[in-house]
Amino acid sequence: MPLERARLIESGTGEAAWNMALDEALLRLQSQRCQATLRFYGWTVPTLSIGYFQKHSSVDQEACRRKGVAWIRRPTGGRGVLHDRELTYSFTSGLDGLPPGVNGAHRRISSALARGLRRLGFEAKLARHSERGSSQACFDAPSYSELTVRGKKVVGSAQTRSRAALLEHGSIPLELDISRLLTLLKLDAQRRGPLVERLERRAAGLNQLGQGTVKIELLKAAIAGGFEEEFGFVLEPGELSPEERALANELLATKYRTLAWNLRR
Repeated sequence: MPLERARLIESGTGEAAWNMALDEALLRLQSQRCQATLRFYGWTVPTLSIGYFQKHSSVDQEACRRKGVAWIRRPTGGRGVLHDRELTYSFTSGLDGLPPGVNGAHRRISSALARGLRRLGFEAKLARHSERGSSQACFDAPSYSELTVRGKKVVGSAQTRSRAALLEHGSIPLELDISRLLTLLKLDAQRRGPLVERLERRAAGLNQLGQGTVKIELLKAAIAGGFEEEFGFVLEPGELSPEERALANELLATKYRTLAWNLRR
């Protein structure tokens, strides 16, 4: 059955640890709501996020400090993403009404994103197979059902689940600075140059596709419309509940700001 209503939250910018704490809080408390939640947010400073299973040793922490870039471990899988000059989204939903399995649900969410990008004139397509990437960078290669425009990956996303709900969040870059991203990861100097060239062939920000400059508010509206079209619900502006805010603050203090979490692997 299609969902009838869903909640739209525009959080503004937040520090890295808060952004991840709030996404996890929304996932944990999803079972208490009958609505899915689409959230848009940004970052107070440029931030490198790494996947749940990624080794913290892949991060050049000294380079991050020099360049004023924060870093954080996500609750989701995947590889490194530099969050800067982008729209970040998260989608939390119960599993009822979604295709079974991670890939099936991911494809529906990617379809919603594609519908949104098409509203802005981008010929967004879903990758039909995964390409192999050899670096720690998320935008190295599109995986199954991720979005491409003109053959270039334009969205980096990752998913995690509880028993009854899912969280998928992702990055839609307006400007993708591959060279800057790779300076924040520990790479052999001889590999860096060829890797920059390869990733620039494989990925791009929306404003680097030769279709003019995308305004962030128009992008938000288009993506929200794509979700409404794909899932058949109406997005209604909403606020965090006291329980969601309290749990996010707890996770902020006990998990995402701690070395135990960020250096766990």
